[in-house]
Amino acid sequence: MEITRRNSMRRILLAVTFAATAMTMSFTSKREVLASWYHTAGTRVHRDFPTAAMNGVPLYSKFEVTNIRNGKSCVVTITDRMHPSRVNNIDLSHSAFGLIENHQRGVTRVTVNKFDEQ
Repeated sequence: MEITRRNSMRRILLAVTFAATAMTMSFTSKREVLASWYHTAGTRVHRDFPTAAMNGVPLYSKFEVTNIRNGKSCVVTITDRMHPSRVNNIDLSHSAFGLIENHQRGVTRVTVNKFDEQ
């Protein structure tokens, strides 16, 4: 009984440590990730705004997303998180995905780069 409780506490501590590390990761270079799109019905963010969900970056930061296949790009604001298992993915809003790819495609490979406003 005591060993099971100790193992459970270790797992919780490991999960919290991992989550804290992921939240403080610095995003300084380009990343190649898989982009998908989602409906924003019922959320506080309107579907016409170029927003995205991504893990490991601060909320409300801006990133330039560029489609590798056709070179189209857009700037999105990170307004949500994704499931922790989806590390190398970004979910774009309906309008943001439409700016870089046809919605019928569903997913596409993109590069994500920190956007510096000047």
